[in-house]
Amino acid sequence: MPIVWQEARDYVASGHLELLKRSPEGTEKYRKHKQTLSGDISIDVCGKLEWDPQEIIELNTVRFPDITQKVENAFSSSKWFKTTVNDFPYDFEPGIHHLLIWSKISLPLYTENSETIQNDIYEKISNFLKYNLELLCHLNNQDYLFYINYSNLQSVKAISHVHLLLHTDESVANKILSNQLEPYTKH
Repeated sequence: MPIVWQEARDYVASGHLELLKRSPEGTEKYRKHKQTLSGDISIDVCGKLEWDPQEIIELNTVRFPDITQKVENAFSSSKWFKTTVNDFPYDFEPGIHHLLIWSKISLPLYTENSETIQNDIYEKISNFLKYNLELLCHLNNQDYLFYINYSNLQSVKAISHVHLLLHTDESVANKILSNQLEPYTKH
């Protein structure tokens, strides 16, 4: 049974991200896709995004090595993030659009080895989305939600990505994908 909007909101709000799953068909499609990959899924994702894996390493270890610098600079330049459709979305009812916001800058939302949210990075993501979705796309804050999977639920660990769920007309999702999201520099 597909996940309805209120269920998705409840699962994210309660932290039960493990309840957000693909359909059996979606899971099989994803499993088959993974078998075609080079072995390092992050290399394949970088290829799809047209990103240099070395740049990601350099940004996170040399240019922005600590969490404060990561928070300050996350989403500040359009060359450091990209929004795509999730090619292997979870089993949501029609009308829920599952996008991914990939970030070259690490988004350490959770404290190490835990599910405890670090408020500064959460607020940065939240403000970035509020700016783009509410101010620029005129969405109501009830029409979208976001989360980052816990480490044990992530299939792509080396590249930070935010799951963005939109409960709106498909044209809004298409507009976001074609125009991309705007950088956000306010703290």
